[in-house]
Amino acid sequence: MQVWLFTLLKSKGISQAELARKIGIQPRSLCNKFQGKQPFLYREVVRICRILEIGNPLNFEWEKKEK
Repeated sequence: MQVWLFTLLKSKGISQAELARKIGIQPRSLCNKFQGKQPFLYREVVRICRILEIGNPLNFEWEKKEK
């Protein structure tokens, strides 16, 4: 996961486990998605953007790692 996203979560007082719960997935799944092991569903990106007040999810660039 990008460092700025960790910083944003911390500044809003939201843990990764809490974010996972709020978007309706297991914490392990969120961790895998942040590490690029599983893809994010569009609805998950929309929910994360809404929770973190990021803005338009279509303009949001998620870090992509090569496998």
